[in-house]
Amino acid sequence: MGTSILIVDDDELVREMVAVRLCAADYRVYQAENGEAALDALAQHTIDLVLMDQMMPCLSGRETLMRMRGDPAYSGIPVIMLSQRRRQSDIELALALGASDYLTKPFCPEELLGTIHKVMDAKRKDTTKRLKVTVFGAALMAAAAPGTASSQEAQPAIVLPVMQAGAVQQPDVEGPEIVAERVEPIALPAETGDRWYASALQSFAWNDANDSDWSETELALTWRPDDRSGYTVQANHARRFGLSDTTLQLRGDWRIGARAGGYAAVVVTPDADFRERFGVRAGLEGGVARGVALGVDTRYGEYPDGPKLSATPRVTVSTAGETLSLTAGYINLWELDTGERYDGWSARLTANPAKRLRLIAGAAQYPEVETGVTRDVTSIYGGASYALTDRVRLSASYANDDYDNLFTLHTLAVGISVLFAGNP
Repeated sequence: MGTSILIVDDDELVREMVAVRLCAADYRVYQAENGEAALDALAQHTIDLVLMDQMMPCLSGRETLMRMRGDPAYSGIPVIMLSQRRRQSDIELALALGASDYLTKPFCPEELLGTIHKVMDAKRKDTTKRLKVTVFGAALMAAAAPGTASSQEAQPAIVLPVMQAGAVQQPDVEGPEIVAERVEPIALPAETGDRWYASALQSFAWNDANDSDWSETELALTWRPDDRSGYTVQANHARRFGLSDTTLQLRGDWRIGARAGGYAAVVVTPDADFRERFGVRAGLEGGVARGVALGVDTRYGEYPDGPKLSATPRVTVSTAGETLSLTAGYINLWELDTGERYDGWSARLTANPAKRLRLIAGAAQYPEVETGVTRDVTSIYGGASYALTDRVRLSASYANDDYDNLFTLHTLAVGISVLFAGNP
């Protein structure tokens, strides 16, 4: 028995059935019940191929694959993902993360063995190719070394790089944007007259593996016909580990009476890979006492991995003149296809130390769901905006998001907002 295969699945019956078939085909077989056990097995044994279930507790298949591709010791091991999910976006996501192939459950033994043979054959060809490149490069260097017979006639040697198997890919960390604390309050400023605003925001993110294939570009156009309403058209283009989505949003904000406000928005993402294909968002906020306001934000989104609903009730306490305010929220998230419910919290401090300067700092712990399992994310962020003139405002922010048992993401964002029509 030469080739060793690690079977990773939280269903013991599935592991045993696959193990029996592989042993009969003369493979050496190891088993693991989840992603954490798989990483332990990789450290203890020499593994040639991994069969990995996508949906598992502790570490999901996607997250385990991310860990492997980020570790030079395991980045070259082929991984075949096994899943009941048949969506094309799920298949493309697994392949983008570095999977060698993707099998949907249930599968027949012949299909499994055929896929294993194909993947292992591709690995052998790649290994042979890299070996030839290495030997040829060494020969060129030897031919050009001083003291050799051809050194006087040789041109400067070209050192051919040795290709590393398994491109390092990092996870998608967008998740449903259920934490609304990083945006401006929904209440509109007391403005008069017809005004038009244009804004742009660019953000970059990197994680512990220094992967930078993560960015967002956002453009928005806002019309405020009076001091009681506003309407915004927004386009957001996001990149994640080789995939990209462009999300369009139409939003309206309104004042309701003297002490209340609300908003509603519709979101669509054509041919979505990781963003919501369709979503609806709405919220209300109203003053209940001097310096105290209550509000709620709700969201429904149809994501590639299932529909989700969130509701975040919140309370805001402000000082006189609103120079300082604190907002605290209780986050609730439901996965509508599984019936699971998750919760979290958020807190944001806003200060206006000067007429043109606004500061924001906050923290949150909330459920993130797009990596295949729901896990806690702990976020700490801060930012500032400054009005250069009555028509131009600049902003910048930094966020540190710690994904439990996975990685830490750092995000830097810069933006500009311009009043291009109407009086300041």
